[in-house]
Amino acid sequence: MSGELPSALGNCTSLKIISIKHNNFIGDIPGSIGQLKRLEELQLDNNRMSRVFPSSLSNFTSLKIINLKHNNFTGELSKVNFSRLPNLKLLDLMSNKFTGEILDSIYRCSNLTTLQLSSNKFYGQLSPRIDNLKSLVFAGVFELPVYADYEEPSLTYGMTNALPAMLNLGNNKLTGAIPSEVGQLKSLTVLILSFNSSSGHIPLKLFNLTNLQVLELSNLHLTGSIPPGLNNVHSLSIFDVSNNDLEGSVPIGYEYWGFDGNPKLCGFPMKGGKYKNKEKDIGGNSFF
Repeated sequence: MSGELPSALGNCTSLKIISIKHNNFIGDIPGSIGQLKRLEELQLDNNRMSRVFPSSLSNFTSLKIINLKHNNFTGELSKVNFSRLPNLKLLDLMSNKFTGEILDSIYRCSNLTTLQLSSNKFYGQLSPRIDNLKSLVFAGVFELPVYADYEEPSLTYGMTNALPAMLNLGNNKLTGAIPSEVGQLKSLTVLILSFNSSSGHIPLKLFNLTNLQVLELSNLHLTGSIPPGLNNVHSLSIFDVSNNDLEGSVPIGYEYWGFDGNPKLCGFPMKGGKYKNKEKDIGGNSFF
């Protein structure tokens, strides 16, 4: 299917789900879509849609899933007040061309379970207000590691509990320190901040995330040593801090994990596998 979404779509006021992913639709989201007060899912991923968000998206008070990844959307998100979407559980804007800072209204979406903003052009510092996303919880069955592009569960089939607790902000232009408040998102299973310009030390509180299975902090500007506590995260399958400016010693038992590109680190082999389980090497932030 191809072409633009018709403005007449706004006349279908009983619609609860729009799922037209993996097509060749172009253009923007028509403003008339804001008339769909009962809409619960907006899944337009893997098309060629562009331009900016319509402000009418703020009208979807029943919306639970916004999935627009792998399109060509541009501009800032400032027209949308995400705090007016109290039921939003999944926001996936991965692989577009969005710019600007991450909106404060996103941090107010206290029911968000999955947030993916990677591979855009967001800049600025990650806000300490991220600790408001208390609902980033792992609930149900979603076995990690899973490194293929996954299918978001449809509410139609009662699979909302299968949403992973994932925070993916990799491959943007974020700067400043990683806020220690991230360590308060206790049930987080996947945390990806790689390929940004974040600096400073690795927050000690990150190792309070005892459910964490993937921690990607590669290709940043991190300094200092690897803080104690890595051994406390028994569920961790991938820990990658490669290509930073870390120093000191690599924790004993973790020599084959992702430490390459830190010339001041000592205590790990310069050749061989990067990860604890070599067959899980995915070569950076290319999954999901």
